[in-house]
Amino acid sequence: MAIHTRQSAFTLIELLVTISIIAILASLLLSGVVLVRKAARSIQCMNNLRQIGMAATVYPDDNGDWIVPFNSGTVGGRGQPWWDLLTPYVETASSRLWSCPDGGFNFNFGKNARTGMYADSLPQELSHKHLSRASHPTMTLLFADGLEDATKGEVIREIFPGKNDMGFGFRHTNERINAVFLDGHVESLGRRQTGVDTNNGWAGPLSWFENPLYLL
Repeated sequence: MAIHTRQSAFTLIELLVTISIIAILASLLLSGVVLVRKAARSIQCMNNLRQIGMAATVYPDDNGDWIVPFNSGTVGGRGQPWWDLLTPYVETASSRLWSCPDGGFNFNFGKNARTGMYADSLPQELSHKHLSRASHPTMTLLFADGLEDATKGEVIREIFPGKNDMGFGFRHTNERINAVFLDGHVESLGRRQTGVDTNNGWAGPLSWFENPLYLL
């Protein structure tokens, strides 16, 4: 009587199919991990901006109603940058607080120039501003993800409405930035909301002096 035994070993085709399936699953898992990590960095970015926004809402109380400027000095002079000015108003001050973890540089947030740059900025519309004069603080952007120029090794930390290079760093999913407003709340904004095109130039649909994001 002939005895037949069941062949338990994989054939070459079955082995290749199994390896392919495992590779696909690993790829999907890795993609998921990457997305989760990116989302976590974006959340941390927003948390950093929220702390900065809270500090910025307190700063005017101790400084004559002035919105925290880009720099406490004069144009060309040496003053304190805004993150140094806000340091006394945050619980834990470190370089990580003043940066988005999705960026490659420290201090990579930019400031809306129309909320005040230097003490003697020209034109006058860019000089220090009083918070009490803000007509719509819930609509006026204060800080946001700044543009990083890896080729020059620098961060554009001034957001100038109407310039060819606005200074935004659209580093988050779906080309978005995180931003904190004058009242301290944080939002995620897309290009259309900011009026910036894919070359970081002005695109509209509103002109920069009509867009409430940049008006005081």
